[in-house]
Amino acid sequence: MAAYIFTPGVNGVPADVHSVQRNPLGLVCEGFDALGLYGKWIYAKGVASTVQGSFVALDVTVSTYDTALLDTDVAATQIGRVAVAMAAVDATTEFGFYQIYGQVPGLSLAAATDTKNAFATATAGSVDDAPLAEPSVGIVNGAFYLSAVDTPVSGQAYFLLNHPYMTGISMD
Repeated sequence: MAAYIFTPGVNGVPADVHSVQRNPLGLVCEGFDALGLYGKWIYAKGVASTVQGSFVALDVTVSTYDTALLDTDVAATQIGRVAVAMAAVDATTEFGFYQIYGQVPGLSLAAATDTKNAFATATAGSVDDAPLAEPSVGIVNGAFYLSAVDTPVSGQAYFLLNHPYMTGISMD
């Protein structure tokens, strides 16, 4: 079963990568994924090194809907809305869909297990099930592990998303 968006007027499906903008930036659409599960996606610009499953921060400060790979070493990615890339939207001249609600496979560090919260890491685009010792590492609110790492594929886990975000709060 292919993914299907049932929001009227949307150009494309979640796995599409567009070389020209085909939808309004920030458009939120809904439908069913390839497994037949309900989800919501947001349309945004890509960023270099994005692969399918990358966790990204959405920069909506000037309504440009740029993305940046979630990374504890980059302060700008530690606050605001978070989403998961549905495809390798790997350049700022590309556009695509990022999941914000529902079940999605995402990048995870080794040894992560199921039924845990997701935490940002220093590995750009990946999360883990435990915070690092660094005080700047924070929880990705609204992102929860449904499976251990390497399910469905190596380096990924299934997550349940409910409009994830980072607050930028640290323990230092």
